[in-house]
Amino acid sequence: MTRTAAIAGSLLALLALPGCSSIPNISLSDFMEDRTQSMGLVDNMPTEAALSSERLKVIVMESSDGGNADVQRAQLPQALTRDIEAMLGANGVEVIDRSVSSRLDQEIRMCEMQANKCGIDTGPAVARYAVKATITRASYGARYVERQVMKIKGKDVVTDPYYSHSAAASVSLKVYELPSMREVKAIVGSDTGSNTTPGPDNLGYAMVTAALKSAISTGQARADFLNLFAPRGYVIGKRGGGKKSIFKVSIGSAQGLVPGAPVVILAEETTINPITKKPTVDMVDVAKARVSNIVTSNEAWIVLEDEDKAALVKLGQQAKVFHEKGNAFFEKLSN
Repeated sequence: MTRTAAIAGSLLALLALPGCSSIPNISLSDFMEDRTQSMGLVDNMPTEAALSSERLKVIVMESSDGGNADVQRAQLPQALTRDIEAMLGANGVEVIDRSVSSRLDQEIRMCEMQANKCGIDTGPAVARYAVKATITRASYGARYVERQVMKIKGKDVVTDPYYSHSAAASVSLKVYELPSMREVKAIVGSDTGSNTTPGPDNLGYAMVTAALKSAISTGQARADFLNLFAPRGYVIGKRGGGKKSIFKVSIGSAQGLVPGAPVVILAEETTINPITKKPTVDMVDVAKARVSNIVTSNEAWIVLEDEDKAALVKLGQQAKVFHEKGNAFFEKLSN
């Protein structure tokens, strides 16, 4: 059972909002010249299986309270789990709801104690990753601020009494590869919030849950987390019109790609270790682009940010969505 069905409608509505005007609106009739045959080729072309990638599947386990009974009583772990599922779903990941979550929890504890006990059978191709979040901090406080009178330019300025509220939250996110249960990434996010009210309102739950959500859905933590699951495919075509070019990639809506998403085109670069003399392969940025308005189930057309780099793009190079800290487009999707 998946939990992403409700995401599609909200994405379409969001793309019409102000601030999402970075979607390149193009028409193929303006790019009538097929330039695919003139493109350079990568040394190792992607296989047919690689070109037919599916939406990434992830199991989100119930978040942990970190041993804090108050956190559990307030049902903060459940709220955090829902936020993680929604964020992944909005960014192209298929969230799998299965009964194996409790078994995964047991396996993770065993892995942490004894490395040679890792591994769990989740069934054939159920999911590629599992995500486990732990609330490491969740605090709230309120204080009464008395009426104040200040002299400003010789006049008395009166500030009415009020209540000042503050909240703080921190989250540890761990991502495990399935079925090996190997930990592939550990991410820490945190956030704070403040508010004022005229009366002694209890804003604890609302403010702490907001801080927990912000801890994972904004800033570097969000970028690091979502880059693990970013849709990726390959450059499979090129069209031109005058001095401008557009490129076709082998990912589309079926893999979670949406119009306006930022994409980076990558090239393999082989270097020789000067000590071991063994080759290593690094992925190097070739060009950045945006997904245009033309997105089908398994393909899309992208537009480079810098047309001067069009000649560097080769057939078969990898193209993947990338998340950066402060990327307003994706932070709107996540919220």
